[in-house]
Amino acid sequence: MAIHDIEPGMMIAKPVVNANNKVLLFPGTKLTRSLIALLSGPWNISSVTIAEPDDNIKPLPVQPVRQKQEPEKLPAIPHKNIPYKSLQKLFFNNYSSTSDRVSQIFETYLNTKKLPFLELRDTSTMVYHSLVETNGSMHFLLLQDHHQGDYLARHSLAVAVVSGIIGKWLEMNPVDIKQLVFAALLHDIGKTMLPLSLQSGQNLTTDTEKELYRMHPGHGAEILSPLKGIPREIVLAVEQHHEYMDGTGFPKKLPGNSIHLYARIIALADTFHTLGGDSEHPNPFDISAKLQQDLNGKLDPALCDLFARRMSDYLFSNDVLLSDGNQAEVIFLPHTEANKPVVRTKNGDFIDLRRRQGITITGIIKKSPDLI
Repeated sequence: MAIHDIEPGMMIAKPVVNANNKVLLFPGTKLTRSLIALLSGPWNISSVTIAEPDDNIKPLPVQPVRQKQEPEKLPAIPHKNIPYKSLQKLFFNNYSSTSDRVSQIFETYLNTKKLPFLELRDTSTMVYHSLVETNGSMHFLLLQDHHQGDYLARHSLAVAVVSGIIGKWLEMNPVDIKQLVFAALLHDIGKTMLPLSLQSGQNLTTDTEKELYRMHPGHGAEILSPLKGIPREIVLAVEQHHEYMDGTGFPKKLPGNSIHLYARIIALADTFHTLGGDSEHPNPFDISAKLQQDLNGKLDPALCDLFARRMSDYLFSNDVLLSDGNQAEVIFLPHTEANKPVVRTKNGDFIDLRRRQGITITGIIKKSPDLI
């Protein structure tokens, strides 16, 4: 069916591939307005095969199993009519409580070698309702002190939140986003089998250390595969989240057309959080620049394009603090140097940070919590 004839809600019947034969959408994917825009725009796809009602194609991904009881929830955060400072405080409190809970779950597995499935499921549902669904969640995540708590728990939680936000941008339905968040929360469960010194993946100096680190996606799949109620999609996401589109990833060097959509989303979220991990409060301008410079061919280009566009909207919607103490508004954001935009100060002066040496962006000044 021609792209201009398809409508939201239709389901893909056959893999959608690009000119390099890389799979962009798998059979069973329900089309949304955002996906249709990607097909007709950056992906340059002219037609797709749409499933008929009697084709017996199951939606992708499947709904999680074992939902017998309502999970405990942190206080739901309202979307409107709440002061910015109060909204920020609620997000930070919920984030801290959830991070502690994730840490306890991982500690339980370390001590017992048994993964508390129900508690994990409930926690991932809490992440969705109390963090991903929060107005301004990406902004608050950037303000969060990511040096508090143990590394594995805070990293897993941050990747789960960012993955869920990307799922929202893709207009995935809530059930699918919850499953994506569940997979992201578990994406590094295999690191529980690594020494603490190797878990961040930073400063790996020997071939042995690098080889041990590259085993953690496989360890994660081994931990999850025997568990009843864990959908296959989640196991694949955990196993494949370090595979790259150009086939240079690990553990299996899979090409892009073999990497599950969940894994591609988690890979982007994982990279986003890792790039900002050196800073107490990551600078989104610097992170965007690093994504553009360092990851050509590694991550899903369509997802990166979507992420870049949404981050650009966010960066344009807020004022910035400059290293010379001035506040300024972003006027122009270069595609190749996202950390060096053209800004206009409160005094009306225009500054091109690509040409003005010695002045950098040191922070974001939020105008409204209604964006990302």
